[in-house]
Amino acid sequence: MSLPRSPSLRDVIQAHVAAAQDQLRVSMPARVESFDAATRTVEVTPLLKVPVHGDDGKVSWEQLGRVPGVPLAMLSAGGHGVDIEIAAGDVVLLVFSDFSLDRWKSGAGKTDPLGVVEPGLLSTHALADAIAIPCLWDPRAEAPLPSVKVRRDGKVELGPSAMASGVGIGTAIRAELDAVWDAIYGGHTHPVTSAPGTTGPAVGAPSKETVESATVKTSS
Repeated sequence: MSLPRSPSLRDVIQAHVAAAQDQLRVSMPARVESFDAATRTVEVTPLLKVPVHGDDGKVSWEQLGRVPGVPLAMLSAGGHGVDIEIAAGDVVLLVFSDFSLDRWKSGAGKTDPLGVVEPGLLSTHALADAIAIPCLWDPRAEAPLPSVKVRRDGKVELGPSAMASGVGIGTAIRAELDAVWDAIYGGHTHPVTSAPGTTGPAVGAPSKETVESATVKTSS
């Protein structure tokens, strides 16, 4: 904002507040330009222009440049995580850290038992301190169909549309596999002509212990 020829203290304070607000970042959508699988970071282009207050009091709108090396937030805990394949053109939500992430991203917290670091820089909510969350889609296109759907009854569905294929629970899959094993191997016998009894499972048949299934744990 412009200041009068003889600004008051209030005018000066308001001008500084307006200038600070122009630089304050909270969150905004962005388009992924590239993904680095090794560092789990993305380069993004913010999708909202920001206001710039001129000395004449007029406001113009400025396109922000690309932001490289943005950490990608994924669900992870206990040494496990959920991975979503990210590609150029995907839309993410950027959130901006209160303080600089540079030293934290570089691993400076290794010397602290809790991984706490001093940011070093005094900048706050800076564009360079963004974190990308893959939770949005391009509003110019139709919303994507869910690939994983958790229903209100607690059941989980998987598939291209998350509507056709249910997730098999471990015990149910185990029972089905056992039935298939018995039908192919365990129940396949022949009478023995030279001695009493019947033959056993075919030679080379896999044991049931070698046939395992992935499980999905749900609460009953």
